[in-house]
Amino acid sequence: MSDTLIKIGDVFKVKRTVTRDIYEAFLVCSEDRNPLHANDDYARALGYKSKLMHGAILNAFVSGLVGTGLPSKDTMCLSQMVNFKKPFFCEDEILIDATVSDVQPSPQAGLLVALKLRFYVFDNVVATGQVQLLMDGFQGKIK
Repeated sequence: MSDTLIKIGDVFKVKRTVTRDIYEAFLVCSEDRNPLHANDDYARALGYKSKLMHGAILNAFVSGLVGTGLPSKDTMCLSQMVNFKKPFFCEDEILIDATVSDVQPSPQAGLLVALKLRFYVFDNVVATGQVQLLMDGFQGKIK
C-alpha cells in the first residue's frame, strides 16, 4: 500500500440522478410508502412541488462512491451518517462531494479514512454527512 493512496484534502465527486426506477426500487426495498414520499397530491397539499424522495436514497449513492469511486477497491464502510437539510425530488441530479478529512493507520492493517460529505442539487446543499472507512486493510481478514 502506498502512503499516497489517499490524503487529507483529496476530493471525490460523483453525480447520480434520482430516476423513477431508483425511486421505485427503493419503495420495494424499504416498503416505506409514507404519503409524503408516495403521493404527489399529499405532498403538494403540504406545499411541496411533488412527493419528496426518501433521504436514505443518498445512503445508497454513498455506497456506490465508496465501493467504486475511491483509489482502492479494497474499501469497507465502517459507519455512515447523513443529515437531511432540504427535500429533493424524482429526476433531481445529486452531486456528491466527498472530501477526505482524516487518514490514520488502522491498528489491524490499512488505513482508517474519514470523508466529509455534501450533497447538492444545483447549488443547493440538500444534505451533509460523514463516512468512516477501512481502506486496504480487510482483504482476507473478514470471515
